[in-house]
Amino acid sequence: MSTAKLYWELPFALRFEAESATATMYGERRALVLASTLFYPEGGGQLGDTGVLRVGDHELRVADTQIDEAGTIFHLVDREP
Repeated sequence: MSTAKLYWELPFALRFEAESATATMYGERRALVLASTLFYPEGGGQLGDTGVLRVGDHELRVADTQIDEAGTIFHLVDREP
């Protein structure tokens, strides 16, 4: 699933809403895949974005952001989503 990259359209935005979130794994790390994101993934010498995602009543700290060859962006979180 390719993630819509909101950071290209809204480079100065600080908040966004995603239509869906899927809990998954990225290697051995817990991750969320969103339909769209402002989080910029690691690449080209730039570290992946970090921050906070709110999913329902839960607040998850994003420790890293990665992208795969298909364009799917993984938000690596510290605990089970």
